[in-house]
Amino acid sequence: MAKKGKGFWGAVGSFFGSIPVVKSVKKAGKSLKKKIKKAKSKLKLKNLLKKLKRKLKKKIGKVYTKARKFLKLTKKRLVKWYKRTVKKAALYAKKTVQKAKQYYQKAKTQAKKAAVKANKPLRKRS
Repeated sequence: MAKKGKGFWGAVGSFFGSIPVVKSVKKAGKSLKKKIKKAKSKLKLKNLLKKLKRKLKKKIGKVYTKARKFLKLTKKRLVKWYKRTVKKAALYAKKTVQKAKQYYQKAKTQAKKAAVKANKPLRKRS
């Protein structure tokens, strides 16, 4: 049966978890307020961290732009340098692949020749 002090509907409600026990309504309200405060403080903390990250990114960006201006580098020139280096790396990779293919073809032809020689019977001189 129901516990003493809750009443029938209080016991049924607490059993289903939907209605707080009548005796501890004030406690439930207080705990709810505490939970809301904690959630708000966490949200504020998250927003604060986001703002700090944004500020830090801005400062870093400003440092890079100042350094770029000090060294008299334009964005256009930097992009050109970047594209050149990427292109050089791609060409180098292409050349190495081609050389590897050549070595492979040589080894393949030599192996075929060796196999053909091994299969031919030896001629006897008379």
